[in-house]
Amino acid sequence: MVNKAKKVMWAMKYSLIGLGILILLLCTFFGDEIYDFCTPKVSVEKISRVRAEDDTRYFAVPRKALHSGNRVSVVVSREGFSRKIYEVFHHTVEYITFPEDPDMIYITSSIPSDGFVVVEPALVAKLADGTQVLRKKR
Repeated sequence: MVNKAKKVMWAMKYSLIGLGILILLLCTFFGDEIYDFCTPKVSVEKISRVRAEDDTRYFAVPRKALHSGNRVSVVVSREGFSRKIYEVFHHTVEYITFPEDPDMIYITSSIPSDGFVVVEPALVAKLADGTQVLRKKR
């Protein structure tokens, strides 16, 4: 009876070690694909247009980027271990419009100018600040 219990313990021990090695190999070789599958994807546009009026600079953002009244979601990047990591942050903004460009809003408050603005805010409005996202390929 004791001999049988030792065999069962031996089998359980090496089964768990094998399972651990298998999980480690899967994460090593398919970690990027798992990350890409689990991370939300968002459509973004680069914040690149600036308009100067009366000694003030305004960042031009598509009107469809607004959500929840006067909020804009901005995706900023930082360097990770093996890739760029994109995080979303929500900003309450003040903006103006110009009649000659009705599809754009011009933000008068500060947002990260080196980031991307989300143009499909329905998904992103539910995400918390600092949530990692992927930029959709166009």
